[in-house]
Amino acid sequence: MRPLFLFAHQDDEFGVFAALAKHCREENSPLCIYLTNGETEKADSSVRNSESLAALSRLGVKETDIVFLGTKEEIPDGQLYRHLETAIEALESLTPEIPKEKLQLYIPAWEGGHQDHDAAHLIGMALAKKMGADGVVYQYSLYHGENLPRPFFKVLSPIKLNGPTQSIPVTFSQCLKFLRLILLYRSQVSTWIGLAPFVALKLLFRRKQDLQAVDIKRCTERPHIGPLLYEKRGRGTFDDNARVAEPFIQKWLSNSISQLKHGKL
Repeated sequence: MRPLFLFAHQDDEFGVFAALAKHCREENSPLCIYLTNGETEKADSSVRNSESLAALSRLGVKETDIVFLGTKEEIPDGQLYRHLETAIEALESLTPEIPKEKLQLYIPAWEGGHQDHDAAHLIGMALAKKMGADGVVYQYSLYHGENLPRPFFKVLSPIKLNGPTQSIPVTFSQCLKFLRLILLYRSQVSTWIGLAPFVALKLLFRRKQDLQAVDIKRCTERPHIGPLLYEKRGRGTFDDNARVAEPFIQKWLSNSISQLKHGKL
């Protein structure tokens, strides 16, 4: 299999550290693609790109297999829903050499944590359909606010509506290595003050990272009951994003993907 990882932002790779490390150990040459430029008020794209380059290289990912598509296409952080077509067209030019039967795709979960994560999920599903959906597609959780009041959220906690999980075991030494990688995201220290303690607890006490299958029908449903985390943070609404995404969904995802399957690790 040729593993392809889609990330909305530079540092989203923390959700699949275990999968990335596993593929690197097995010399599967994971291809990592970032869909937004990641720019914030505190860091420009080049800074965030260098941080993820450093983290991925320490896991064993080759620099030539890391693509900052969002930087090249000037897709702003927080606005991926408005650039769905741009992203999928750019992805088409990056993936023709991957035989569809070899594709192993990892995409952010449909969970309502960050609007860009959900947009990346739609793009990943469209890519799977375009490539024939003969490969294996996984979704990975980052964070969301299901059943929690603002400002609280859950980290690395798959939503039950997304189905059963598969897990990749993580050794204690790997846990420590993954946690050290977080220190590389210096430009995002304010974000990681909130995320890091929960990531540490999850890794050290569970010793695994989870993946789930994908379901085409979920792309038109709210990720979970109640307000989504990005809604509670004032970053748009699901209904508004659904209206923006409707032409994309009709073009790429309107027909069922009967061949889509979830493989065994």
